[in-house]
Amino acid sequence: MYEVKILLFRPYYGISINGDMHGDLGVCEYMAHVYPDLSLIWAATIAQQNKSAELDFIDANTEKLKPSDAEARMGKSYDVIILKAALPTIEYDIEFAKRLKRKYKNAKVVLGGHAAKLLKKWVQNNATEIDEIATVPIEDYVHKLLNPDAEALHLDEFPAPDYNLTRYQNFLDDYGNLRVSLATSRGCSFRCKYCPYASFYGKQIEFRSIDHVMEDIHSILEMGTNRIVFRDQYFTAKRERVQELCERIIEQDLEILWTCETRIESLDEELVDLMVKAGLRGIFFGIESASDEILENMGRKNGAENRTVQLIDYLNEKGVQTGGFYIVGFPEDTWDSIAKTFEHSMKLNTTFAKFSIYDPCMTLKEELSPDMFRKFENTMKIQACKNLTHDQLQYVVNQFTLIQNIKSQGFEHAYYHHYSQKEKYQEIYEHATQEEVFQ
Repeated sequence: MYEVKILLFRPYYGISINGDMHGDLGVCEYMAHVYPDLSLIWAATIAQQNKSAELDFIDANTEKLKPSDAEARMGKSYDVIILKAALPTIEYDIEFAKRLKRKYKNAKVVLGGHAAKLLKKWVQNNATEIDEIATVPIEDYVHKLLNPDAEALHLDEFPAPDYNLTRYQNFLDDYGNLRVSLATSRGCSFRCKYCPYASFYGKQIEFRSIDHVMEDIHSILEMGTNRIVFRDQYFTAKRERVQELCERIIEQDLEILWTCETRIESLDEELVDLMVKAGLRGIFFGIESASDEILENMGRKNGAENRTVQLIDYLNEKGVQTGGFYIVGFPEDTWDSIAKTFEHSMKLNTTFAKFSIYDPCMTLKEELSPDMFRKFENTMKIQACKNLTHDQLQYVVNQFTLIQNIKSQGFEHAYYHHYSQKEKYQEIYEHATQEEVFQ
């Protein structure tokens, strides 16, 4: 006999959200595909395996279920409703949680995710229909909900994520290949002021044992795919772990193709060779800015430029796709410093380059509110940069991204897979009413 009936829910409003990216704050995905929200899937797995819980898991973001369709799928009653929020949709997520409380008056309605934690005080004062804010990762919250007297789960105690709980067939890459996410660690030990990961996952890295990672990989292979995205914030934080994982993959002759994120200065040619032999096909890293002074003010220090160029060239020679992340609009950025960052990105010659506007939400002292965030964008309305407006920064990001997409994938791909899709969505939602969004 079940003791508690749970609805675990991520809404969809017409634009996909990659929910576990940007430190679990979520980012808009203007393409048709969507990445798995590993945090959400882990939470569902933990609930599903608990004998006292009856789980109703509706991942509307993956299934592309508009609000009215998602509500039609919901049951007649629940004890606990957990809605995972994201910053680009936070206003709608709060409203949806309130709607669910009105519909399920006897249920405890919980707003979860990093976005909910950031807006906890505002929600408590202005959205009193919401019963609780989950201030820890959603998977940790679900475990504590179902095991109130137990200690918090260590990452190594998590079960293998059960992708059968969601429509995993929708997790396709640009080429129509099924690919899913795993994690061998959680957290980051660096102190970059702009980064949201440490504020949510802590400033120490929590590792999953290689034995369990191998079990996770085998569970993915049983699904019929060999493409894996490792969602670690700092994949090569411990060199010996990476070496052991790669050696185990090679010894077991597992033909997997995988990507990861890391700090490029933690790599060398010997480690790259081993990772490639074990199936590495893509690696992404933050470069952020060409200005050492700006980076130092943000608690960031990059490696020597000539060494970075050497490593990227070596990765490219090995057939590994490379991706650099860049930020424009730091408080001290100028037209000149931003131009140098773009020139730096072209010189590094990564396969892909992603530009974004500096998000000050990690450093603000004031109380955050939903109206500080731009709907269906990954930026705040607050003017953080002293020398450029948001419109100027958005222009820079659009142009830099378009140029990089043209360089790496050609004019047609850049138009159809970036410019036209983003323009279409922004045109639709810039003037959309709340009633239209919830249809």
